[in-house]
Amino acid sequence: MPKLLFSTDTDSGTITVLDAEEVKMEPIGKIPVGNGPRGAVRFTKEGRGFVTNHAGNTVSEIDAKSLREVGRITVGIAPIGLAIVPGDRFAVVSNAGDNTVSVIDLRSREEVTTLSVGREPRHPDITPDGKHAFVPISGSDYVSMVDISELLSDSPDFEAVREVKRIQTGPDTMPYSAAVSPNGRIVVAANNQTSYVTIIDAVKGVAKKEVDVGSKGARGTAYSPDSLIAYVSIEDTSEVVAIDLKKSAVARRFDTGPGPRGLLYDALSDTIILSAFARTGTKPNRVANSATVLSVGPSPLAAKAATPKIRDVPVGAGPCSVSIYEY
Repeated sequence: MPKLLFSTDTDSGTITVLDAEEVKMEPIGKIPVGNGPRGAVRFTKEGRGFVTNHAGNTVSEIDAKSLREVGRITVGIAPIGLAIVPGDRFAVVSNAGDNTVSVIDLRSREEVTTLSVGREPRHPDITPDGKHAFVPISGSDYVSMVDISELLSDSPDFEAVREVKRIQTGPDTMPYSAAVSPNGRIVVAANNQTSYVTIIDAVKGVAKKEVDVGSKGARGTAYSPDSLIAYVSIEDTSEVVAIDLKKSAVARRFDTGPGPRGLLYDALSDTIILSAFARTGTKPNRVANSATVLSVGPSPLAAKAATPKIRDVPVGAGPCSVSIYEY
């Protein structure tokens, strides 16, 4: 079964595709998309991939099998991330330039409704049951809990899509992403301008805990499949922290490539893959414009866990996010 890694390369306007079987990470193609793609490529089960073009006010659709762009959907101004609703009919898009959230119909390839939120919505996520979206509102310092349950019906009333809670993250925190755990119980808000991330109860829609990560610059979050570990990229210190969610505390720190942003955790290979976004300067012996591959092993929080193997895989310019698709 082919397993592909897709790197969203903002500066080159491309998606770099690599063979991820057995973590080979061999380049097999580049897909030109719109101007300034941002956020991870999100896939339906059938292999339709969608990525936002920040400078083009569009969402590109790509085909995971033919490795080409097959269409574009017009959305709001400066879209910066999206999430696909379970069932693969709709997607939720954050438009940072006009302070809205778009819902797009993936069948008809059109925007069907918009919702006004606070300033600069960024990378959203959706609960596994498809009932709520969590959208970080970077310029207003809160995470928006949006009721999207109507999108699960056969004939949805789009006016029923609404913001139901504003979960404050604190003054000048600038939450950059809001990632839902696999069990649907937790949201981690990666606050970019403070030294803590906010742990949110995804069921109640309330902030539970602030976890000190040691530096500002948090960007993205990935989880272990059992929802016990959250891996958060810290751009300012070029590392990823592993948060023990039972203890609500940082348990380990790992070195990465320069300026990590988007990341994922591949459970089959016990590997964390991050995008090294830094445009200028590099850490000694590290490679900019690359994906950092960290082999952390099956028990990364164990007291005697080995130092992970690490390597840098060149991709396009300005990589900001990564995703995997298997078929």
